[in-house]
Amino acid sequence: MATPIETECQAKYGIDFEQQVQKILPYFWSFTIGTQQEKVVFLNYVWTLFSQFKPLNQSMVDFCSFITTRLNYTGQRKALIELLNDNYDNTLRRITLSCLDNNFVEGLDIYNNDEVDPTPIELFNNSELNPIPITLFNNDEIDDPGSIAGKSFIVNVPVDVSESNELIRALLDIYVIAPQEYLIERP
Repeated sequence: MATPIETECQAKYGIDFEQQVQKILPYFWSFTIGTQQEKVVFLNYVWTLFSQFKPLNQSMVDFCSFITTRLNYTGQRKALIELLNDNYDNTLRRITLSCLDNNFVEGLDIYNNDEVDPTPIELFNNSELNPIPITLFNNDEIDDPGSIAGKSFIVNVPVDVSESNELIRALLDIYVIAPQEYLIERP
């Protein structure tokens, strides 16, 4: 069954080539004037010619559906919930988001105790001509995939939704803006 978006795109860009060919062909190209016989060979030739456009037209309708679907959703919370429920739990609509209010981990400055406003320190070997800056972390800042540290929200997916977390993540990655991280949980 076609979705409303597909139906709308079909109505806008779908072409019924049989009907259009009948509209544009003059009567005398379809029938002999004196005997009223149908010109079957010519009509088959014309239909074969125009039927080659059907797959191209169908790909245009599919492209319209794809673009319209992508434009219907944004990275906002309400739109993400609609997106996930429309794709993975359309009837019961049980997928929810829990916002964590930007639970970011702060960096750690390394400096001497007597420095009030530390200046950045570059660490490198004496043999390095062009040192590459490195970032140091303490053990608490190591990123645990199951930890909520640094996550912006949690996607709550019911256990009986059959789609994999990777598929849900692939769809969300299209819409979620770059610095936001999220966690998918199945309670």
